[in-house]
Amino acid sequence: MDYNAKIERCKKANEQLRREASVNRILVSEAIKLLIEYTQQTPDPLLSPGDKRNNPFIEKKSCIIL
Repeated sequence: MDYNAKIERCKKANEQLRREASVNRILVSEAIKLLIEYTQQTPDPLLSPGDKRNNPFIEKKSCIIL
């Protein structure tokens, strides 16, 4: 492989590592607390679907048996 190509590949890898190192991170224990808090405060739309008039997936007509 060409020497200049190796240098460029190393520079790109170095830049990527610098970007990854600058990302803000939190501890897993803190993330778990935030996730639990969010799930307790936010209603689950699958358990309580809300207003049925605005739901495009509910059939508009009822089934008629002949």
